[in-house]
This record gives sequence, C-alpha cells and structure tokens, in this order.
Amino acid sequence: MTREIEIEELRAEILDRYDGLSNRLQQAARYTLEHPNEVALETVTELAKRAGVQPSVFVRLSQAFSFSGFSEFQKVFQGALARRSPSYGERIRLMREVSGGDIGTEADIPRQFIEINQNSLAHLADSLDGAAFRKAVDLIGAAEQIYLVGQRRSYALAVYLAYAFTRSGKSARVLSGAGGTLPDELKVMYPSGVLIAISMHPYSPETVETVDHALAMNMPVVEFTDGPLSPIARGVSAVLEVRDIDFLGFRSVVAQMCLAQALIIAAAETNARKNGAS
Repeated sequence: MTREIEIEELRAEILDRYDGLSNRLQQAARYTLEHPNEVALETVTELAKRAGVQPSVFVRLSQAFSFSGFSEFQKVFQGALARRSPSYGERIRLMREVSGGDIGTEADIPRQFIEINQNSLAHLADSLDGAAFRKAVDLIGAAEQIYLVGQRRSYALAVYLAYAFTRSGKSARVLSGAGGTLPDELKVMYPSGVLIAISMHPYSPETVETVDHALAMNMPVVEFTDGPLSPIARGVSAVLEVRDIDFLGFRSVVAQMCLAQALIIAAAETNARKNGAS
C-alpha cells in the first residue's frame, strides 16, 4: 500500500528519528532535509553521489520510514514541488545546470552569478517560514540589546546587521572574539537581550559556543542557518533557514543579505508603529 503523507509531516518524522538512525542513514537524511528539491528532481544515483553514500542507502532510508522504496519516497517531494509556482521546477533545473556546468568565458561569469543569485532569492521567497520571521521581529523589538555573532564568511553579515540596527535606533553589538576574547565578551551578555547567530555548514565552533551560552542563560536566540540539522538550530527561539548556492567554490550571500535587510526593515516598522500608538 502506498504511504500517503505530506512533506511537512515526513520532515518532522525524519527530524524526530534522526538521532536513532545509523551514520549512513543520517548522512542521507541530512541531505534529504537540506536539499528537498534535489530529492524531487534527481535520480537516486545522482543523489547518492552528492550525499557521499551508496544508492542503496537512500533505498534503506525510504524503507526505514515505511515506504516501499525510493520512488515512493521521492513522490512526496515531487508532489510538494509541483504544488509550488509553475515556474519553480524550471528555476531549479536552471540552477542545477548553471551550478554544475562549465564557466565558459570570463564574459559568461557575471551572467552565471546573476542567474545563481536569482535562483537563491526565488528559493528564499518560496521557502521562508513566515511564522519564524514574525517571531524574530517580535524578539528583536522586545530586546534591550542585540548581540550578533558570525564567523568567517558570516562575519560580514553580522557586522552589517549591527550597523543597520544601530542606524534604526537599536543598540547592537558584534561578538567578534577578536584576539581570543570571546569568553570575555560572553560574560557581558544579559538575558534581556537577544542573540542573532549566523552560521552555515560547516558551522563555526565559536558560534555554537555562543548559542549554547545564550540558551543556558535563557536568552532568546534568532538563528540564520541552512537546515534543521544545524547544531545551532535546536532549542533556539526562531530559525530562519536560508540556503545560498555554491558556485565554483564560492558561496553566494545574496539571499542571506536579502533576509537580513527584510528583518531590519520589519523590526524598524514594527517599532515605529508601537511608538506611534503610545
């Protein structure tokens, strides 16, 4: 009998049972959760190659969740993709072609990066969790102090957020950990604030440490990350999932920046309405 299940329910089930899966099944499950569109569109052989496992692992993952095989498992993701805008599948196909193709001449590179970023933004528009975004806006509005942490390529976004929140009238501070001072910076965090943490795979240990510290003191945490299995996504107040695309070894930050700017404007508008009503 074919198993009837919606993708949101299957996603929750995989998350709930993830820790009890074998290492190989966890590897396939992580790829499934982080790349649902690819699961809908690719062959099991190609998915296995990208996830770094054998095709049989995806078959076993499907059976572990009571599907007869991978084809039935894949139909759940195909159905979810088909219910989105008619052009969505075409955008994903183009994204795969551009990210996996040759760079061509130097004159082709700007066009390819533009296409990659257009698809990143389109994916963000289709996948953004509106409830999590509203929760993040409310937490920022209620906080006396905004703390931000982001290492390596996430650092620039943390600095930009601090700059923009300060310009909008909020007190914001980047926890940079410069010169090994992160432990000292953590000591001056107060629960009346909110932490905005930014980390994508392979995830910064310093960011994980900062999130753990904030959670231990019951401080609200807003997280920019790339999937539900991120080590900093569990237990936080609001998770804003955003996946920019790697192209020739460079990960775009356009979708992250767009989401950050939307968060800044939404928080400022909410604050202005509250002040106008008081």
